[in-house]
Amino acid sequence: NLARTFDDMADRTSGLIERQQELLRAVSHELRTPLARLFFMVDDAQNTSNTQEKNRHLVRIDNSLNDLNDLVEELLTFVRLDGQVDSPTREAVDVARLLSDVGEVVADLYPKLQVKIPKDMENKAEIDAVSRLLRRAALNLATNAAKHAREKIVLGIEIAGGALCIHIDDDGPGIPVEAREKIFEPFVRLDKSRNAESGGLGLGLALVQRIAAAHEGRVEVVDSPLGGARFTLIFPCA
Repeated sequence: NLARTFDDMADRTSGLIERQQELLRAVSHELRTPLARLFFMVDDAQNTSNTQEKNRHLVRIDNSLNDLNDLVEELLTFVRLDGQVDSPTREAVDVARLLSDVGEVVADLYPKLQVKIPKDMENKAEIDAVSRLLRRAALNLATNAAKHAREKIVLGIEIAGGALCIHIDDDGPGIPVEAREKIFEPFVRLDKSRNAESGGLGLGLALVQRIAAAHEGRVEVVDSPLGGARFTLIFPCA
Protein backbone atom coordinates (compact mmCIF):
# COMPACT_ATOMS: atom_id res chain seq x y z
CA ASN A 1 0.00 0.00 0.00
CA LEU A 2 2.83 2.39 0.85
CA ALA A 3 4.58 1.63 -2.45
CA ARG A 4 1.38 2.23 -4.42
CA THR A 5 0.85 5.51 -2.59
CA PHE A 6 4.36 6.67 -3.48
CA ASP A 7 3.84 5.59 -7.10
CA ASP A 8 0.58 7.53 -7.30
CA MET A 9 2.24 10.59 -5.76
CA ALA A 10 5.14 10.35 -8.22
CA ASP A 11 2.71 10.07 -11.16
CA ARG A 12 0.73 13.10 -9.98
CA THR A 13 3.91 15.13 -9.48
CA SER A 14 5.21 14.16 -12.91
CA GLY A 15 1.87 15.01 -14.51
CA LEU A 16 1.76 18.38 -12.74
CA ILE A 17 5.28 19.28 -13.92
CA GLU A 18 4.44 18.22 -17.48
CA ARG A 19 1.21 20.28 -17.49
CA GLN A 20 3.06 23.30 -16.11
CA GLN A 21 5.69 23.04 -18.84
CA GLU A 22 3.04 22.72 -21.55
CA LEU A 23 1.13 25.68 -20.13
CA LEU A 24 4.31 27.78 -19.96
CA ARG A 25 5.09 27.07 -23.61
CA ALA A 26 1.52 27.83 -24.64
CA VAL A 27 1.40 31.05 -22.60
CA SER A 28 4.68 32.24 -24.11
CA HIS A 29 3.26 31.70 -27.59
CA GLU A 30 -0.06 33.37 -26.79
CA LEU A 31 1.55 36.45 -25.23
CA ARG A 32 3.99 36.95 -28.09
CA THR A 33 1.31 37.82 -30.68
CA PRO A 34 -0.54 40.61 -28.81
CA LEU A 35 2.77 42.04 -27.60
CA ALA A 36 4.09 42.18 -31.15
CA ARG A 37 0.87 43.91 -32.25
CA LEU A 38 1.29 46.46 -29.47
CA PHE A 39 4.83 47.32 -30.54
CA PHE A 40 3.67 47.90 -34.13
CA MET A 41 0.72 50.01 -32.97
CA VAL A 42 2.93 52.17 -30.75
CA ASP A 43 5.31 52.74 -33.68
CA ASP A 44 2.38 53.70 -35.93
CA ALA A 45 1.02 56.11 -33.30
CA GLN A 46 4.43 57.73 -32.82
CA ASN A 47 5.03 58.11 -36.55
CA THR A 48 1.84 59.99 -37.35
CA SER A 49 1.13 63.67 -36.76
CA ASN A 50 -2.56 63.36 -37.64
CA THR A 51 -4.62 63.60 -34.44
CA GLN A 52 -7.48 61.48 -35.76
CA GLU A 53 -5.10 58.77 -36.94
CA LYS A 54 -3.22 58.85 -33.64
CA ASN A 55 -6.50 58.43 -31.71
CA ARG A 56 -7.40 55.47 -33.90
CA HIS A 57 -4.11 53.79 -33.01
CA LEU A 58 -4.68 54.55 -29.31
CA VAL A 59 -8.05 52.80 -29.47
CA ARG A 60 -6.39 49.76 -31.07
CA ILE A 61 -3.71 49.78 -28.35
CA ASP A 62 -6.40 49.95 -25.66
CA ASN A 63 -8.23 46.98 -27.20
CA SER A 64 -5.04 44.93 -27.32
CA LEU A 65 -4.30 45.76 -23.67
CA ASN A 66 -7.80 44.59 -22.76
CA ASP A 67 -7.13 41.33 -24.63
CA LEU A 68 -3.92 40.86 -22.63
CA ASN A 69 -5.76 41.57 -19.39
CA ASP A 70 -8.46 39.01 -20.27
CA LEU A 71 -5.79 36.44 -21.03
CA VAL A 72 -4.08 37.01 -17.67
CA GLU A 73 -7.41 36.74 -15.81
CA GLU A 74 -8.24 33.49 -17.61
CA LEU A 75 -4.80 32.11 -16.79
CA LEU A 76 -5.09 33.01 -13.12
CA THR A 77 -8.47 31.29 -12.81
CA PHE A 78 -7.18 28.27 -14.73
CA VAL A 79 -4.09 27.89 -12.52
CA ARG A 80 -6.01 28.44 -9.27
CA LEU A 81 -8.44 25.64 -10.12
CA ASP A 82 -5.58 23.26 -10.94
CA GLY A 83 -3.62 23.98 -7.78
CA GLN A 84 -6.65 24.52 -5.54
CA VAL A 85 -5.12 27.77 -4.30
CA ASP A 86 -8.45 28.78 -2.86
CA SER A 87 -11.43 26.72 -1.75
CA PRO A 88 -14.48 28.95 -2.19
CA THR A 89 -17.62 28.04 -0.25
CA ARG A 90 -20.29 26.17 -2.18
CA GLU A 91 -23.98 26.84 -2.00
CA ALA A 92 -27.21 25.55 -3.50
CA VAL A 93 -27.38 27.10 -6.97
CA ASP A 94 -30.65 27.46 -8.86
CA VAL A 95 -29.50 26.21 -12.27
CA ALA A 96 -32.63 27.34 -14.14
CA ARG A 97 -32.21 30.91 -12.93
CA LEU A 98 -28.48 30.82 -13.68
CA LEU A 99 -29.11 29.65 -17.25
CA SER A 100 -31.76 32.34 -17.73
CA ASP A 101 -29.21 34.97 -16.70
CA VAL A 102 -26.61 33.48 -19.04
CA GLY A 103 -29.15 33.44 -21.88
CA GLU A 104 -29.89 37.14 -21.38
CA VAL A 105 -26.17 38.01 -21.49
CA VAL A 106 -25.63 36.07 -24.72
CA ALA A 107 -28.77 37.57 -26.29
CA ASP A 108 -27.39 41.05 -25.55
CA LEU A 109 -24.00 40.16 -27.02
CA TYR A 110 -25.49 38.54 -30.15
CA PRO A 111 -28.77 40.40 -30.87
CA LYS A 112 -29.22 38.75 -34.29
CA LEU A 113 -29.11 35.27 -32.76
CA GLN A 114 -32.07 33.35 -31.34
CA VAL A 115 -31.26 32.33 -27.77
CA LYS A 116 -33.90 29.87 -26.56
CA ILE A 117 -34.52 28.54 -23.06
CA PRO A 118 -37.35 25.96 -23.01
CA LYS A 119 -40.28 26.90 -20.79
CA ASP A 120 -40.49 23.37 -19.39
CA MET A 121 -36.93 23.53 -18.06
CA GLU A 122 -36.54 21.95 -14.59
CA ASN A 123 -37.48 24.77 -12.23
CA LYS A 124 -36.24 23.06 -9.07
CA ALA A 125 -32.88 21.92 -10.38
CA GLU A 126 -30.19 22.74 -7.83
CA ILE A 127 -26.60 21.66 -7.33
CA ASP A 128 -24.02 22.45 -4.67
CA ALA A 129 -21.53 24.67 -6.46
CA VAL A 130 -19.52 27.87 -6.44
CA SER A 131 -22.04 30.10 -8.18
CA ARG A 132 -19.56 32.39 -9.98
CA LEU A 133 -17.57 29.42 -11.33
CA LEU A 134 -20.65 27.56 -12.52
CA ARG A 135 -21.88 30.73 -14.21
CA ARG A 136 -18.46 31.18 -15.83
CA ALA A 137 -18.56 27.64 -17.23
CA ALA A 138 -22.10 28.02 -18.60
CA LEU A 139 -21.34 31.45 -20.07
CA ASN A 140 -18.14 30.20 -21.72
CA LEU A 141 -20.06 27.37 -23.39
CA ALA A 142 -22.97 29.61 -24.40
CA THR A 143 -20.77 32.31 -25.94
CA ASN A 144 -18.71 29.65 -27.69
CA ALA A 145 -21.92 28.20 -29.15
CA ALA A 146 -23.10 31.68 -30.18
CA LYS A 147 -19.87 32.38 -32.05
CA HIS A 148 -20.36 29.34 -34.27
CA ALA A 149 -24.16 29.15 -34.50
CA ARG A 150 -25.91 30.05 -37.73
CA GLU A 151 -29.25 31.18 -36.33
CA LYS A 152 -29.85 29.94 -32.79
CA ILE A 153 -28.65 28.26 -29.62
CA VAL A 154 -30.75 26.43 -27.03
CA LEU A 155 -29.98 26.14 -23.31
CA GLY A 156 -31.63 23.38 -21.28
CA ILE A 157 -31.51 21.16 -18.20
CA GLU A 158 -32.06 17.42 -17.85
CA ILE A 159 -32.06 15.31 -14.68
CA ALA A 160 -31.40 11.61 -15.22
CA GLY A 161 -29.66 8.79 -13.37
CA GLY A 162 -28.75 10.90 -10.35
CA ALA A 163 -27.02 13.49 -12.51
CA LEU A 164 -27.93 17.00 -13.54
CA CYS A 165 -27.09 17.84 -17.14
CA ILE A 166 -26.82 21.34 -18.58
CA HIS A 167 -27.18 21.18 -22.37
CA ILE A 168 -26.08 23.96 -24.71
CA ASP A 169 -26.93 23.32 -28.35
CA ASP A 170 -26.13 25.26 -31.51
CA ASP A 171 -26.93 24.91 -35.20
CA GLY A 172 -23.39 25.58 -36.38
CA PRO A 173 -20.90 23.31 -38.17
CA GLY A 174 -20.37 21.03 -35.15
CA ILE A 175 -17.19 19.48 -33.77
CA PRO A 176 -15.44 16.63 -35.63
CA VAL A 177 -15.37 13.41 -33.59
CA GLU A 178 -11.58 13.19 -33.72
CA ALA A 179 -11.26 16.69 -32.21
CA ARG A 180 -13.73 16.36 -29.33
CA GLU A 181 -11.14 15.58 -26.69
CA LYS A 182 -8.45 17.89 -28.02
CA ILE A 183 -10.62 21.03 -27.87
CA PHE A 184 -10.52 20.97 -24.06
CA GLU A 185 -6.74 21.41 -24.02
CA PRO A 186 -5.42 24.93 -23.29
CA PHE A 187 -4.99 27.21 -26.33
CA VAL A 188 -6.31 24.67 -28.83
CA ARG A 189 -8.29 26.11 -31.77
CA LEU A 190 -9.68 23.88 -34.48
CA ASP A 191 -9.35 26.09 -37.53
CA LYS A 192 -8.77 29.59 -38.83
CA SER A 193 -12.26 30.66 -37.77
CA ARG A 194 -11.31 30.01 -34.15
CA ASN A 195 -8.46 32.49 -33.85
CA ALA A 196 -7.76 35.11 -31.21
CA GLU A 197 -10.03 37.63 -32.92
CA SER A 198 -13.09 35.43 -33.55
CA GLY A 199 -12.54 32.39 -31.37
CA GLY A 200 -11.41 33.79 -28.05
CA LEU A 201 -8.22 33.12 -26.15
CA GLY A 202 -8.21 29.35 -26.46
CA LEU A 203 -8.70 28.86 -22.72
CA GLY A 204 -12.49 28.93 -22.50
CA LEU A 205 -13.19 25.22 -22.95
CA ALA A 206 -10.16 24.17 -20.89
CA LEU A 207 -11.48 26.36 -18.09
CA VAL A 208 -14.94 24.79 -18.41
CA GLN A 209 -13.44 21.32 -18.05
CA ARG A 210 -11.47 22.37 -14.98
CA ILE A 211 -14.51 23.99 -13.35
CA ALA A 212 -16.55 20.84 -13.99
CA ALA A 213 -13.84 18.64 -12.45
CA ALA A 214 -13.64 20.92 -9.40
CA HIS A 215 -17.35 20.15 -8.83
CA GLU A 216 -16.90 16.37 -9.29
CA GLY A 217 -18.44 16.72 -12.75
CA ARG A 218 -17.41 16.58 -16.38
CA VAL A 219 -18.11 18.18 -19.74
CA GLU A 220 -18.90 16.32 -22.95
CA VAL A 221 -19.54 17.27 -26.57
CA VAL A 222 -21.71 15.33 -29.04
CA ASP A 223 -23.84 16.06 -32.09
CA SER A 224 -26.70 18.44 -31.40
CA PRO A 225 -30.33 17.83 -32.39
CA LEU A 226 -30.04 21.25 -34.06
CA GLY A 227 -27.33 19.93 -36.36
CA GLY A 228 -24.33 21.56 -34.70
CA ALA A 229 -22.61 20.76 -31.40
CA ARG A 230 -24.11 19.92 -28.02
CA PHE A 231 -21.93 20.69 -25.02
CA THR A 232 -23.13 19.13 -21.78
CA LEU A 233 -22.04 19.85 -18.22
CA ILE A 234 -22.77 16.83 -16.04
CA PHE A 235 -22.86 17.11 -12.24
CA PRO A 236 -24.05 14.85 -9.42
CA CYS A 237 -27.42 16.05 -8.12
CA ALA A 238 -27.55 17.93 -4.82
